[in-house]
Amino acid sequence: MTVRSGTCTTTTRGARPRLVRVLFAVSLAFVLAASPGCADEAPVRLPTRSVPRVARRDDGGLVLQASAFVELHVWLVFLATHPRTHVPDAVASAKTRYAEVFADEPSDALARATTEALAACDDLPCAKKALTTARLDDAFESALPYFEKNIWPQAFAHADRALSRLRAALPDASIVTSLVTALAKALLADDAPVARLDVVHESPLYEDDPLAPLALEDTAPCLRGQKRDDPEALACSLFQVALAMRSTSRIYQSIDAEAEHGHAGRRRTMRLYALVAAHAARIGARAGSSTTNESFTAGLLAREPELEAFFVARWPSRGTPDFARGLSQAATR
Repeated sequence: MTVRSGTCTTTTRGARPRLVRVLFAVSLAFVLAASPGCADEAPVRLPTRSVPRVARRDDGGLVLQASAFVELHVWLVFLATHPRTHVPDAVASAKTRYAEVFADEPSDALARATTEALAACDDLPCAKKALTTARLDDAFESALPYFEKNIWPQAFAHADRALSRLRAALPDASIVTSLVTALAKALLADDAPVARLDVVHESPLYEDDPLAPLALEDTAPCLRGQKRDDPEALACSLFQVALAMRSTSRIYQSIDAEAEHGHAGRRRTMRLYALVAAHAARIGARAGSSTTNESFTAGLLAREPELEAFFVARWPSRGTPDFARGLSQAATR
């Protein structure tokens, strides 16, 4: 992109902007405005496209959305768990507050619960209510104006395009709904009336755990929009829905009952359940796409190759203490 103002020219190149690049671009804009070479010229202002806070596509029992509330929250969770990351002054107090709260709650449970609560919100009062119990509401509100002005328009452009790719890659809504119902049955969980998939631009990982993303990142391989990747898009979506089902899954409950107490035990429980979710998503993706050539779940399960044989042999006994104990013994980490 090239911006011209009189004799001054600024050219930006590179990969797709991430939030850190957006922040850099904002800083660069102030530097250019103060540059002596352009001192007598009015600063160039590119028009900012008006974007919605929430873009939601309701397709029967499947809801796809990009939400400024979810995007900001995921970013603040990332900042809270990566304290060395530099942020603008307008967001510094929010980062500090998030870091304090997450220091008291060293688990992904808070991050996941609050993200899911925000996903149902269309306005700020709802968003604040979703975060009140976690004591994050005021910090979130303080960061929202800066985020909406400087980050959300560009982040939304990428997330919205990914939503279109995802919808095109998935089967008809009736098929997806039946697959979600089968997924709940496989995980011994309650069947959610609506399956919601959030797409975000910033990395949605909690503490860098690739098996526990808080949402779908728009750069994920399963959202590339290529026809040959349709099975991956379905598996990726079912995996995300499966992670959201853990609160009612009897498989998760049985794994948790066998786990050690403390932060490390909770993290391992989530990791083992995520591998169970990957196996269940693989079964659903094969049923929905009529192909076994799907690399998304294969990549997840490859992290624990010993478990693939275990799942095949012991899947009928899932949810029992014996399954949970065997799973823990078969896992190498």
